[in-house]
Amino acid sequence: MNDKEKRNKINSDTNHLIICRDNEMNISDFLDIIWRRKILILVLFIASVAIATLIVNNMKPIYRTSAKITGGIIYGEQNGDFNYRDSPENILKVVNANMFTDGIIKSLRLNIDYYNNLVFKGELSSHSNVITVFYDDSDKASGVKILEANLERLDEYYKSVNISKKLNMQKQYYSQKQILLTKMANIKRKISLRNYKLSSDINNIQKRYNLENNKLANQGKEIQATLDMIKQEEENLKIQLKNIDIVASHSSPIFCEPFEISDIVHDWAYYDRTLLAEIDKERKLLAKIYDELSVNNKIAYYFYGHFHQNYKTVKNDTTFICLPPIILIKI
Repeated sequence: MNDKEKRNKINSDTNHLIICRDNEMNISDFLDIIWRRKILILVLFIASVAIATLIVNNMKPIYRTSAKITGGIIYGEQNGDFNYRDSPENILKVVNANMFTDGIIKSLRLNIDYYNNLVFKGELSSHSNVITVFYDDSDKASGVKILEANLERLDEYYKSVNISKKLNMQKQYYSQKQILLTKMANIKRKISLRNYKLSSDINNIQKRYNLENNKLANQGKEIQATLDMIKQEEENLKIQLKNIDIVASHSSPIFCEPFEISDIVHDWAYYDRTLLAEIDKERKLLAKIYDELSVNNKIAYYFYGHFHQNYKTVKNDTTFICLPPIILIKI
């Protein structure tokens, strides 16, 4: 490309830029146009508002009529009979399908020019089987009648279509009822048998109780007789244990000498861990016997010889003497 061609291209681009800038419009141009046509724009706005107001004032109000229905088994008759209305989802499909519009128009003799297309809408409530049916009409009373007619035809539809289902459910109901009655009868029989067994067990326990009670009573009588005999023997013994002035025993009462245990006893206690306790128990018992005898007797001498030593103790006017081996004493 030579210098002349380059200059021609630059001039062409410059002219194109000038033309584009001449075709552009800014905000002031728009405002100028609006200001020059302000009367026309104001007239059009007022006319639009007037037409909209006229239309709104001449429109008839629309009233919404609604009703709630439920699916599943419906108990309505006094004898407890029921009618099956299908699942809520299927009922909602029937309602939204507007299956009964022609029959409703004919039965209510509605103006077909005005009521040429009846529209019913249904909504299923969340977490329940309740369906809300809506119908919109400019005449409130007509809307109520049309909705009631639709619900009546819906109920008749399910009564006629689901007779076999109803009969099957009735059969199933009575079958289950009979099964439950049979189970209840079996349970009652088991309860009766169990009650009989419990009654028999109670009677046996009562008999055993009476036998044990009589046995205990007899044992009580025997024990009381033994106690009476022991008491009588004690009385006889008290009579026999009078006028006693000398007592002799193998060991000595606890309050007599010796007061210390000898080495030979400790040697034997090494092999018999209960020996020391038995010796202490024996000597305390001898002390108790002495105290009992001292109540009704004046004891002058008490002899004992187990320790093979020569001991002599005086207590309560009684001389306690430990006799060494092979000794004679003059009383």
